[in-house]
Amino acid sequence: MLHPSTPAKSTNVRLSIWRGLCRVASLSPALGARLLERTFLSPRRHPAPEREQAWLETSEKTFFKSRGRRLGAWTWGASGPAVVLVHGWEGRGAQLGAFVAPLLSTGFRVVTFDGPGHGISGGSRSSLVEMGAAVLDAARELGPFHGAVAHSAGAAATTLALRDGARIGRLVYVAPPADLGEFLVRVATALGLPAEVLPKARRRIAKRFGFRWETIAHFHLAQSMNSPLLVIHDSDDREIDVENGVRLASLWRESRLEVTSGLGHRRILRDEEVVSRAVGFLAADAADSHAGIVGTALASSDPSSAEARTTRSLPPVFAR
Repeated sequence: MLHPSTPAKSTNVRLSIWRGLCRVASLSPALGARLLERTFLSPRRHPAPEREQAWLETSEKTFFKSRGRRLGAWTWGASGPAVVLVHGWEGRGAQLGAFVAPLLSTGFRVVTFDGPGHGISGGSRSSLVEMGAAVLDAARELGPFHGAVAHSAGAAATTLALRDGARIGRLVYVAPPADLGEFLVRVATALGLPAEVLPKARRRIAKRFGFRWETIAHFHLAQSMNSPLLVIHDSDDREIDVENGVRLASLWRESRLEVTSGLGHRRILRDEEVVSRAVGFLAADAADSHAGIVGTALASSDPSSAEARTTRSLPPVFAR
């Protein structure tokens, strides 16, 4: 029989090994780059709360393939235009379950899925490139999609899918990042790795997936997008600062920005007013999509810039 303290001891051992590996990697840029690459591409899986399980119980479960991996998906409704719900990094499709019933009552069919290396889907590694490919493959297998509600990194993945040929009429991005490449810096800092490791890791990841970082930055992709977009971002988001949403909306040709308060990065997905505004935007006639377009593009990502302050103050802004 295992001693009650065994799990804690096992965790402590793993943690000690990990810390030791990080110390060694900090002395070897090549090893550090490999460690940073592995960590950056390895999402953690978190258990789903009961509310998400309850949402999935009313769905029809299915699977589809993306880049050779079997991805779990769920659908609600038998007819009507489809809206896809796209989760963020280390998330699950069911995290956006609060949108399902309101979308169904408005006449939509609803689809969601767990991205590569997330939830019940195959793989232990993932990336923006693979998440974008999953959105594109979901559109082919389970679409076409009239609209999308995408959270966090899922927004960047959806935009990447649009660049690669996905056709989605209207978009709602909740807490979108302006540039996921910035998270590589966060991971390097958390691991205690020296600055010279970062460019080596960037080159390794770019070579692995065959891209240039600047061409997949969300703020770069946004400038060529035409689908009507509603950005909803919370001023108290501690994971992706609201200025990311401000910047993205300012660069997107046809967009509207709404800023909430007190909802953070995840609770915003369950807020009734947020859900209501998202569903209303997706259901709006195409003629209404020109209202509330955010003005000129930001010259800089500096949140203290005059452009950022002006864009952020644009109505409508609603607080919680």
